Amino acid sequence: MAAAIGRAARGCGVLSPGRLRVTWVSGRHGARPMASSSSRSLLSVEERSRLDTYLDTLFEYNARMNLTAVKDKKEAEERHIEDSLALLPILDSVSPGGERGRPKVIDVGTGAGLPGVVVAVMRENWEVTLLDSLQKRCKFLSDVKERIGLGNATVRWGRAEDVGRDQEEGREAYDIAVARAVAELRVLVELCAPLVRVGGHIVAAKGPSPEEEIVAAGNALEQLNCEVVRVDDVPSFGAKGQRTVVVIRKVEETPEKFPRQPGKPNKRPL
Repeated sequence: MAAAIGRAARGCGVLSPGRLRVTWVSGRHGARPMASSSSRSLLSVEERSRLDTYLDTLFEYNARMNLTAVKDKKEAEERHIEDSLALLPILDSVSPGGERGRPKVIDVGTGAGLPGVVVAVMRENWEVTLLDSLQKRCKFLSDVKERIGLGNATVRWGRAEDVGRDQEEGREAYDIAVARAVAELRVLVELCAPLVRVGGHIVAAKGPSPEEEIVAAGNALEQLNCEVVRVDDVPSFGAKGQRTVVVIRKVEETPEKFPRQPGKPNKRPL
């Protein structure tokens, strides 16, 4: 199966056993390119100012708590801001109504607010929830929200497993769940799938070669009633090469037994 996924990744697509339907798209969503230092000039003055204030606040807090290993603002622009901006065309493509729609988006394991803060700045008509399990990070994010006036963002303290069982304000409450540097795909599917509505999407930022993770996630995708619909290259590069995004669609309701208790998805992946 790994070989089949590899061929699909560089060809036109394949329907593999289970939920592994994969299409690799290179540069398909290239409108409004933003993942380079020169492309930051495409941001409005207000957008640039708000993102600069976000980075200033990030480094202010980072002096007393561990939010990022990056110490230089220019590097933070490249590794954090531009990486997050590179996800926008993918998010637009799965948003009901596109860029101008009003989707409900949840950034699972947002950490320092990436990519959620950037998404909220760039898409003011979207409702963005920043979810993190550490209270001190949520306090930082609440301060960021006030300083840059993110009226469309909500900071939520909690674990994805608990929010995914919240029938009133969590379970199947979102159109899109996005995650960056959170967990391997088979874990991420269990954390995110309960949060999105049927027909909604999980957008998982990954490295240059996600094929093995996709294959390993086959059982999780099957049990959570999800399918991989495509893998996109994005205009963002790391030490190992060009980054990718795995796009997953939820095709049926999540079985009641999922998500499992907090910690179990990581300790015993499906």
